Formats: sequence, structure tokens, C-alpha cells
Amino acid sequence: MKTLLTIAGMLIATIGLAQVKTTELTDEMGNKQFSEYSENGELKDVITIEDGVVTVVYYSYHENGELASIKCFRDKQAHGTWWTYTEKGIATAMANYDNGKKTGTWLFWDEQGIQKTALRYEDGNRIACQEYSPNGEILIAGCR
Repeated sequence: MKTLLTIAGMLIATIGLAQVKTTELTDEMGNKQFSEYSENGELKDVITIEDGVVTVVYYSYHENGELASIKCFRDKQAHGTWWTYTEKGIATAMANYDNGKKTGTWLFWDEQGIQKTALRYEDGNRIACQEYSPNGEILIAGCR
């Protein structure tokens, strides 16, 4: 409960200091979701409180307004899928976390969107990796 009050207080303080729009939704189970938008209407973050667990999704933007990254946290630990993008909106990285540990497949692309690397994690440990040529051929398979 103390965490919920702290987050609510931080949200109210943030709203008071910046010209942002915040929406609040509450479902029939009492779970809450707060969405915060910047002055120009860009989504900045979404805070969800469900069964006492706090999940935050942060959005950052390039100066030209294009989405730069999406980062997710649950109870202050990296959790879920993270993305990064170029100023032209091309994905350059996708990573997965499970309660702070690297997990699943991580993918990396160059500025033109051509896949460069694929990594595989289990329980925070890298178990496989591949590097690709510009035409998609596997150059290196295995971990170094």
C-alpha cells in the first residue's frame, strides 16, 4: 500500500510541475492505469497497478517526434519487451526481460532495418547467438 501511495504522490507531483495530460482508469477489480501525455500529445508513460504490482512502460522520442524507445518495468525491474528505433522509425533492437533477467530472443538491426545479430537468453544467461551478413546469410553461429 505504501508503494501505491508513493507512486500516486509522484504522479500528482509530476502533473503539478509539467503541462501534461493524465488519464486514469479503474476497472471493476479496483486495478488502476494512469497514462501520461506530453504537451504535444505524445504518450510518455503508462503506469498500471494490478493486485499491488506496479508496471511502468516508458516511451521516449527523438527530437523529430519519432518514437525512440519503449522500456518496461515491473516492481522496479526490467520486465517485458524493450524496443529502440532510429529517427526514421526503423527498429534497431528488441530485447526481452523477465523480472530483471535477460530472456528469450534479442534481435538487432542496422539503420536500414537489416538484421545484424540474434541472441538467445535463458534465465539471464546467453545460450546462443548468430551474426548475419547484409543479405541474411549466417556469418557466425555460436557464442563468443
